[in-house]
Parts: sequence; C-alpha cells; structure tokens
Amino acid sequence: EDILASTQPIAEKFELGSEVEKVNSVVSSATKTGRSVVGLGRTLKALNSDRVWELIYSGEYLSPGYECPKCFALFSARPTRCPYCSSRIQAVKNVVERAVEHALRRRARVELVTGKASVALMMAGGIGAFLKTRTGSLEA
Repeated sequence: EDILASTQPIAEKFELGSEVEKVNSVVSSATKTGRSVVGLGRTLKALNSDRVWELIYSGEYLSPGYECPKCFALFSARPTRCPYCSSRIQAVKNVVERAVEHALRRRARVELVTGKASVALMMAGGIGAFLKTRTGSLEA
C-alpha cells in the first residue's frame, strides 16, 4: 500500500502530461500534415470511411447528431438521405458516444482525455482522430 500511495501521484502526473501531448499532436497534425482530423464533422467522416486509427475525445463533449439505421454511418448535420446507402437518417442524443462505440467495433484505439487535455481538445472541437496510413484525402 505504501508503494502504491507514493507512486500513484507520479503515474497520474505522467498520464495527464501524455494526454496533453497527444491532444497537441492531433491538433497540430490536423493543421499541418492531414494525418489527423479534429472536430465532429471531420472525425465522423473519417470514422464512416474506416480511416480512424485512434479516436480522442473530451469527457466533457456531448453532441446530438444523426445515424443511419441501415449502415450505421454517423453525421453531425442531417443529410436528407444517407450518402452511403440512401436510407433515411435518425436523430441520436449523443453522437459522440456512438462514435466511440463504432471506433471500438472497428478495433481503433480510443482515448478519453480529461483536465487540461480536455480543455485544449474542447477548444479544437472536442473530438479528433489520428488516421490510418493511406493515400487520398477525406475532402473528396
């Protein structure tokens, strides 16, 4: 118990520092290299395209959104029909929660950030992702 009590603050400090570093990296990479995305719309598009290697989100970030009941694609803004399968779209209370579920099903890594890292990520859109290595752009 003594060892745990003395090492726990060090481990927590390291974890918080690595979360801040990860958030800074995803935001920087999104603006410079295109190897990551930030913001709900871009992150959901990457997830729908199976491009997410690691999803990063703030524990404080909740957002309503939309989901296709047939192919389970997620959207931040309501399309008239699903662009992937042409089905009607349904509203969901928290599309961020659904994004985490989809990422886990696709075996992507998922990181929930808190504290200073959460604040920094909220300023950049609340959610982001490092992308799988692949040629091509998500802009198309």
